[in-house]
Amino acid sequence: MSHFDGDASGFFYFTSDLDPPLIARRIDYGDNVIPSANSIMARNLVLWENYWSGSVYSRGQRMFNRVWPRLKKDGQPSFYSNWCQLMLTLIKPPFEIAIVGSAYDRLLDEIQRTYQPDAVYLGGPDSGNLPLLQYKHVEGETLIYVCQNKTCKRPVETVADALTQMNE
Repeated sequence: MSHFDGDASGFFYFTSDLDPPLIARRIDYGDNVIPSANSIMARNLVLWENYWSGSVYSRGQRMFNRVWPRLKKDGQPSFYSNWCQLMLTLIKPPFEIAIVGSAYDRLLDEIQRTYQPDAVYLGGPDSGNLPLLQYKHVEGETLIYVCQNKTCKRPVETVADALTQMNE
């Protein structure tokens, strides 16, 4: 991030400060055929900060808040399609599916066979380092936690039960 970080606007430059100098370093935030690097970074930061910093109001969201007035003014959401996807993530946060225990890989494979576009997965054989996984390991069991906004429902043992919780 240090090589692409922009000015006070909070956005990122398109080129690194390690690249040969150009006439101008530009900051692009409009999505075209290829989404802008800033819209991709904003989406990544929203997910990243959800897991690591515990920040409710993240840099990714601040980036979106700076683009939102332009999106409304231009009236062309197709030029901001990736930003619009980020808006959906901010309005309806994805499910965080935490699978913890020795059979996590089998359960992860099973749940990923279903189409869950609004879910992100994390887990492993033990609690790991992510705050959302801490204190979730139960010796001798593999449990699935369906969470949203860092709040988890009761742990379940089957994918069917986890999918039921996602539809409640």
